[in-house]
Amino acid sequence: MLDELKQLQSEGLKALEGLHSEDELQSWRSQHLGRNSALMQAFKQFGKLSQEERPKAGQLANEVK
Repeated sequence: MLDELKQLQSEGLKALEGLHSEDELQSWRSQHLGRNSALMQAFKQFGKLSQEERPKAGQLANEVK
């Protein structure tokens, strides 16, 4: 889970670097932070984690967001 979150962060930041307009930024926001984004899907998987893993994963997910 932590590796997946770090990968999502890396991909999101890389995609953000290439934006040049507000429309592109809105599209990026929807794709990376929207309800159906991979990041939001990761949030939904927290219930499957052990109690020891949840705080670390939650903290990292919030930092990525």
